[in-house]
Amino acid sequence: MSLAWERAAEEEREHSRRPALALHVCCGPCATVVLERLVPRFRVRPVWYNPNITHPGEHARRLMAAAEACQRVGLPLTVLPRGEPSFLQMVRRLENEPEGGRRCELCFAVRMGAVAGWAARHGCSLVTTTLTVGPQKNPDQIHAVGRRAAQDAGIEWL
Repeated sequence: MSLAWERAAEEEREHSRRPALALHVCCGPCATVVLERLVPRFRVRPVWYNPNITHPGEHARRLMAAAEACQRVGLPLTVLPRGEPSFLQMVRRLENEPEGGRRCELCFAVRMGAVAGWAARHGCSLVTTTLTVGPQKNPDQIHAVGRRAAQDAGIEWL
């Protein structure tokens, strides 16, 4: 056996021992630094689920940027079905809520719930999101919602 082959085999064994982490990706810019930090420590499974982005062009643009960020670190992006009609029905009458209000909490709950459920079904023991990187989001609110979603799915929130 060559030394290079042995090194590659050991790296693969090390990688397989890392916990599997489902990472909800909200956009490419937020994903970039998060992926850089998490990929060395976890088996990251990036997941796109953002039914709050209802404009088709905007959704496509953000999805493409997220996929590109994942591709740069050699990871495929899992894309869950869009679900805008049910999202819009859920947040009806909350259109005038301020940033960080009830509409945001429901939006986070829908997205974190879907990704946590996906994570549990696909062998991930952990779930988290890139949303906490955004300067206009309340990380404490996101973490509280994420912990509930992970607990409901029987996994842990990171």
